[in-house]
Amino acid sequence: MLVVVADVAGRNFLDRPITGVAEFAARSVASIVFLQLAAAICSGRMTRSDFLLRLIGARSRTALRVLEVGNAALGALLFLALAFMAWPELAQSWQEHEFIGVQGVYTVAAWPFRALIVLGALIAALAYALQLPALWRGEFEQGDPA
Repeated sequence: MLVVVADVAGRNFLDRPITGVAEFAARSVASIVFLQLAAAICSGRMTRSDFLLRLIGARSRTALRVLEVGNAALGALLFLALAFMAWPELAQSWQEHEFIGVQGVYTVAAWPFRALIVLGALIAALAYALQLPALWRGEFEQGDPA
């Protein structure tokens, strides 16, 4: 964060940006988001709209439980599919020694950023999958921390 602030200050006041900060920050944002997904899922803070769920839950706890289980199962499948789709890009990045930046000025390997996305998606899928038994038994709702 400090480096980004220094880069912005250098860019605006001194007309001298710090080399590589923009590229590194752009790749880091996606990595940070994917690494935080599992924590958001496990703590019940994953973004969702629960207006309809509250209405359904007031009428039928069973229907609410089925929807909660379906949501967690779909979340696990979607993050697993995302990891599966991102894997070839990670493998290609590793095999071809893909770098970001300007050669001779600033370069960084691209594969660690891609690996964090795959890893984050797999852990998010696992977080959803681990909630399924408790949701099925009705021990907690998905919006509640597990």
